[in-house]
Amino acid sequence: MTSTLVTAGGLDWQYWAETAPPAAARYQVIARAQLVDELTGAPPRVPARASTPLRGLDACASAGGLVGLAGRPAALYPDPWPGVAPRVALAVEAAGFLPLSLAADLPPQPGFPASFLPLDFGTVGLHRRPTAIGGRAVDAAGAPVAGATVAVTGAWATVEALLGPSAAPNGVSLWAGLYADRPAGATLRRRTLSILAGPKRLLQAAAAGATRLKLSNRQGLLLNRPLAIEPGDPERTEYLSVAAIDTTSSDDQPAWVTLHHPLARPHPAGVEVARTGFNVPGAANPLVRDGRRGDRTLLMAGLAGLSPGNPTIEISGGPAAEEYHGFALWQAPTGPDGRYRLPPIHRLAHLELTASGGGQPQPARRLVTLVGEAEAIADLVFP
Repeated sequence: MTSTLVTAGGLDWQYWAETAPPAAARYQVIARAQLVDELTGAPPRVPARASTPLRGLDACASAGGLVGLAGRPAALYPDPWPGVAPRVALAVEAAGFLPLSLAADLPPQPGFPASFLPLDFGTVGLHRRPTAIGGRAVDAAGAPVAGATVAVTGAWATVEALLGPSAAPNGVSLWAGLYADRPAGATLRRRTLSILAGPKRLLQAAAAGATRLKLSNRQGLLLNRPLAIEPGDPERTEYLSVAAIDTTSSDDQPAWVTLHHPLARPHPAGVEVARTGFNVPGAANPLVRDGRRGDRTLLMAGLAGLSPGNPTIEISGGPAAEEYHGFALWQAPTGPDGRYRLPPIHRLAHLELTASGGGQPQPARRLVTLVGEAEAIADLVFP
């Protein structure tokens, strides 16, 4: 190794320069994403928190919605670059928005380790949390109006869209939220599930995210057929199809059942778990916007075959298995005190509410803006 003599400050310095390390040995960006609020197109105004389950990678979040992973590629990945690309994962949370999970394979690295190309997730829209809208309908004198129907009659997808006409409110609310990501073009259709005789009990409490249930028996269970967990309460019931059944003991003994999708909410030990039967499906309604796991609102091209009298649906499309849900349309009656409550709604910036009926000759209308709060009060006054 050749040395170099340098004179500085009246002193002679002799040093031996080391070979510069390859680019992949330097601490750098491994993956990155630009977060925006899908309703405004601008970065969220609240700080984001990033995390990753992968060791050796640092999850980072900064102002302006920038998030990513950082590390030293040469210390994390083999040389030569593997034929099966390493996969990275990033989780993001921000107040007022649903959690976001990003995962993808790193791009090819033909120059590794002399060079490294980071993964760019691009611009990713955050979904605001659902808002349950409720309030009272009253007449011009302030008296409650019972027996009216409050419904969403117009929708605007973004904040700026309010400058134009509303779109048809072709959407539904899922009580449990999507179990898997669904692309635009995936379909939603009526699929009424009947509760069959011979209920079972959940022998062990099941946490949100669990994919296995211990049931009192496995009699009559069928693969790929939904189970109704806690049937009887539409807002708590989950419908999850069976992926595998433990058959090591007789069918009248306790057995483990594996589900196609993880539970959206916890269920205590002792609750009822029932088999279901399929009825004839309805017409397919394609999604006009992609859905993300956890979304409570789905937006479709139409509402063919959907009605309050058929409260369960089937969703299919994309790589994940079909899923089944209890759902609600965006309408609700007013009670004796004039109060109403709509199911949780999100992924829209503005809604037009219309109250009609209840003996009132003219409808009452009101504009509501969704800001990611859990509750919103919207009273309607009949003219």
